[in-house]
Amino acid sequence: MMKKLILLSLTLIMVTAQANAQFFVGAKAGLIVSTFTEVYMPTPHISYRAGVSGGYMLSPKLGIESGIYMKQIGIEDSEGYMPAIDRPSVDTRTHIPAVYFEMPLSLLYKISIADNVKIRFNGGIYAAYGSYGNGYYTYYPDGVNRSGAGLGTFEDCYSSGDEGFIAPHTVEAANRLDYGLTFGIGIEAAGINVSANYDFGLANVYDVFYFHPESKNIKNRAYWIAVGYNFKL
Repeated sequence: MMKKLILLSLTLIMVTAQANAQFFVGAKAGLIVSTFTEVYMPTPHISYRAGVSGGYMLSPKLGIESGIYMKQIGIEDSEGYMPAIDRPSVDTRTHIPAVYFEMPLSLLYKISIADNVKIRFNGGIYAAYGSYGNGYYTYYPDGVNRSGAGLGTFEDCYSSGDEGFIAPHTVEAANRLDYGLTFGIGIEAAGINVSANYDFGLANVYDVFYFHPESKNIKNRAYWIAVGYNFKL
């Protein structure tokens, strides 16, 4: 008898879930503010995040959401230093942006607060692959801005020294793979949704940050706001 009741309960749950299940697809775009951990006095970088989204609602409240996004993250500016030829070191400022392609996977929970208006909560994981990026650094021997040099974010940069001030050096590339946790809260109405989100990176973007060697195991952090539109299939 107990087995029959359990089977009947499971059947009812499955039927209810199927009746309420719904695929949805859409697009999202917004602003992203990012920085590095462990880096000395970084200035956050402000850029874009945009892509397509989709998911599956298991019930009116609970669902799964994913997507593919392009985003630019990094730091706008950071103080540091580099080895010099005739002095202990020279001061530098560094600008390092990078473009990633990201795929998140989140649980989505909705609470209805009015007709066709819902509060959205999401939490899950993300994985991202660094595609390209070009930054630069400037250095200040004796307090004078001497020059700037290009940086390939995901390629090692070699230099034999600059203008007789900087010692020969190699700036190691950033690690391309990034992953971490993602969280968000938002509101949706008539298919339009607005959300505020936080990405907590767990991967080392730089094992050691060349421009401040005491900074190790650098990770990405990002806040982003987005506006999207979903329609049901």
